Amino acid sequence: MKDILAALAAAEKENRGLKPDETARILRGAGEQRGEVEALLKLDASDVEKRDGLKALFEDSEQRSGQEEARRAIAGAPAILTGKARPEVRYGLPLGEDRSFADVAGVQAANASEFGSYVRSVMRGEVRAQSEGVDNKGGYLVPTQYAAGVLDLARNKTAVARAGASIYPMGSDTLKVTKVVGDAVPAWRSEAAVIGESDMTFGEVTFTARSLAVLVKASLEVVEDSPNFGDILTKALAEQFGIALDQAALYGSGVAPIPQGVYTAAGVNSTAVAANGAAPTWDFLIDGVARLEAKNYTPSGIIVAPRTEAGLAKQREGGTTGPYLVAPEYVSRVARYSTNGVKTNQTQGTATGTASDAFIADWSQGVGIGMRTDFRILPMREAFLANGQVGFVGWLRADVQTLRPEAIEVLKGLL
Repeated sequence: MKDILAALAAAEKENRGLKPDETARILRGAGEQRGEVEALLKLDASDVEKRDGLKALFEDSEQRSGQEEARRAIAGAPAILTGKARPEVRYGLPLGEDRSFADVAGVQAANASEFGSYVRSVMRGEVRAQSEGVDNKGGYLVPTQYAAGVLDLARNKTAVARAGASIYPMGSDTLKVTKVVGDAVPAWRSEAAVIGESDMTFGEVTFTARSLAVLVKASLEVVEDSPNFGDILTKALAEQFGIALDQAALYGSGVAPIPQGVYTAAGVNSTAVAANGAAPTWDFLIDGVARLEAKNYTPSGIIVAPRTEAGLAKQREGGTTGPYLVAPEYVSRVARYSTNGVKTNQTQGTATGTASDAFIADWSQGVGIGMRTDFRILPMREAFLANGQVGFVGWLRADVQTLRPEAIEVLKGLL
């Protein structure tokens, strides 16, 4: 790495592009980054711009390597040196509620204002393009300290994640995770009697990082002058990513590149609340919770559309004039989450295009979301200038897998 950086520094000092022998040396020493190097060398750009892009790529790689070494040192240090012992955090292990993507990357997450300043620099062309498989439009690999903040906020905006779905940080394009397919059954035995056999069976799921992109537009005045631009952009990106992840986790078709959601996953129990649909009631939710508990699962969350949540809140004693009904304790102990990721245009019997669903689950056992820890942004400086706006395409890579379908209940036909 040092030899490569030295060659790039020499070329920069002499204000020139790379010589053929320097390019060959860099390709030989690129290792796992060879694909990125080749992509940068193929860009429709000047030799100097390619040199600067390579320099930024390897400087970022060296910084990440140092951060990873520091993170490993901290993770292996005694608890007395690092404060209260915390669960291990690394790629391939579920991310605990008190841990973040910044913890995984071993960095201190930047605040929204710093992210806004970075994006302004991107818009002004002050940041060089660097990306895995970068195209000639220039994709910008957002530095880890900024990316972590966006990813953590997107996680918090995803109802499925807030309900308890397991989040698996991915350090590569794929991640294999073991899941339980069948539980062992214990049996009482007499003294010295043969112990009966009951095998717990295991399976495997593979998370494959799939691209998820979102376009956010902002006025030129907001980008240049608004002191809270970073906060606005971060929230806008996170909210849209959250809705998209919910839609995939709940309804994804499973046809690439879309992950398969629980609605169509094999083994998930679905129940119509009525042949032609019906207005939501607490009874429907109580029955769904009871069905899960009968299978020894503890529901951690109920996910509904905002319309359904409002319908439940409007229930009154005696119809439409009495006091509002309070949720029974049996169902109120299960947290409810509303998201626009739940459809309201489903069909149930004669209710055509007006029905919705409710999802009740032990989410930590039922659903897993794999997320790469990198995040990219592409500025669109000219597409919306006629309206005095600029656009930002942000994209991350993630996947959704159903881990234990029997831990999930779907209620259909809510009007």
